[in-house]
Amino acid sequence: MGKYQRNGLQISLAVIMSLSLTWVILLQSLTYCCFNRQFYQDNFRKLQTSTKVDIDAADLNKSVDCLFDYLLQRRDDLNLQVRLLSTGQKTEMFNRREKDHMVDVKSLLQRVMFSQKAALTLFVLLFLLLPLLYRRAAATLWTDYLLSYRAGFIGGIVTALVFIALVAVFAACDFSTFWWKFHELLFTNDLWQLDPAESRLINLVEGEFFSNLVQYIISVTVTALVVAYALILLVLRILLKLSRKLRTLG
Repeated sequence: MGKYQRNGLQISLAVIMSLSLTWVILLQSLTYCCFNRQFYQDNFRKLQTSTKVDIDAADLNKSVDCLFDYLLQRRDDLNLQVRLLSTGQKTEMFNRREKDHMVDVKSLLQRVMFSQKAALTLFVLLFLLLPLLYRRAAATLWTDYLLSYRAGFIGGIVTALVFIALVAVFAACDFSTFWWKFHELLFTNDLWQLDPAESRLINLVEGEFFSNLVQYIISVTVTALVVAYALILLVLRILLKLSRKLRTLG
């Protein structure tokens, strides 16, 4: 344990605090990627989505805006008229089954956002609570406190990266199975099982699109986590040096 003995409870709470921060960063990365209009436009061009969905680029963008506004509670419905390229006729972009499925997606997103706020609250509470667990002399308190923080954050980032690596390997090896299991885990009904022959939504965000999205989310999340934790550990290292120096002088 080194020169300064650390209590297992303190380190455990530091790990939980670290994982709470990880969850906040992960969900922030997730929402950033999922609501990145430029990502959608780039993939629509690459995958020739306009032809597959039978609507032009302008209506594609309107459809994405409609979905975003609905999920972010800026509109109450998914009623949107688009013009078919093949016939020139106007029709509803989304059918009843798609709209019902998006009700589930919207509910899931609200729960995710709530969990992010809860994780941030837990992080702040543990950040304030951890110093109260120390009953040592003031000369050693900050050093022990910072050591617990460092141990906790290292444990948290290692746990997070291992989990992300496992998900990435699963998705890379068999994306279809990964996506199927992912939906079975998140939804209690089969509304997400949309027929490509009838559903514009499933053709709007087809399998290759989702595969690209998952890769995008993983790369952004890993980058954000590594940068955040590198900065945190750098700050802790500087503070530890300062704390030990002050203790020596004291």
